Amino acid sequence: MEEIKYGIVSIDEYDYSFNYDANLENMDISAVRYRLSHHLRPNKEKNQIEVRIKVSVYSPDSTVLLAEDAVRVVFLVEPFGSFVVNATEEGFNVTQPILMDTLFGVAIGALRGLLSKSLKGTPLSGCVLPLIPMKDIRKNTQK
Repeated sequence: MEEIKYGIVSIDEYDYSFNYDANLENMDISAVRYRLSHHLRPNKEKNQIEVRIKVSVYSPDSTVLLAEDAVRVVFLVEPFGSFVVNATEEGFNVTQPILMDTLFGVAIGALRGLLSKSLKGTPLSGCVLPLIPMKDIRKNTQK
């Protein structure tokens, strides 16, 4: 199997919002709910994979959106064609799923730090995106 080299090209925060109208006075902040969504986009011409991950923070009963934050991480992957195969509009396959786990882990870690920074000084200060088992990420990314 050919050795795949990879690196981070960029990390950007986008789409942060905080619901200042939410009544957080009697809310148990330690019980907030987190929902993740993601989007992957390969770019064969640039040998890059873009990973976008967004977190939505909800009230403990999941009825009120409290905050959202998102990160876009672009990775360089070479040789690209040895890693990304069968790319279509619907998705793509990879030859080394463990590397995809690494890319997701980096993006989620970046999102965790950005969310913590963004919530500092708000009533949600101290909320930390919990660890997410990679098996749950895989189940939602593989066909």
